[in-house]
Amino acid sequence: MLTGRKSNLADQMRIAERMINAKRHNEAIERLRNIISKYPDWLSPHLLLSDALYERGEKEKALDVLLEVAHLEPFNLVLKKRIIRLYLECGKREPARELIKEVALLFPGDELTKSTAGELQSPFVTETMAKLYERQGYVDDARKIHEKLGKSASRKGRKSDAEKF
Repeated sequence: MLTGRKSNLADQMRIAERMINAKRHNEAIERLRNIISKYPDWLSPHLLLSDALYERGEKEKALDVLLEVAHLEPFNLVLKKRIIRLYLECGKREPARELIKEVALLFPGDELTKSTAGELQSPFVTETMAKLYERQGYVDDARKIHEKLGKSASRKGRKSDAEKF
């Protein structure tokens, strides 16, 4: 009996995903909300709901869905990256920076986090990231950030932390 329920649920998720791919977003959203109402602690339908809202052009709502369920899997790197991407697409740079700092603590070797932090290029965040990498033993990564800071500071005619490194 239980396997029948799981199979039906998996079928419902596949149908919702096909609806999203076929640009039938409203139907997919309705189906996913129905699944979520029965299984609110299951992350997968929330992720698909966020995708459907995003595809429909509702980035803020897609972000809200992910923020509401982030507590379900606080160490899920894929979820955190999706949230960062949506923060940036919605123009919310400061929350993106904060989450990038958190991700860097949890997953210091993640390349996307490093490159995204570099793109945001806030001197405070960059110096913070460099110091964090240094403490965690990622000396080469810290040196690269300090070098970028040095180039930026020399253009402005001031001494940088990179010169101290």
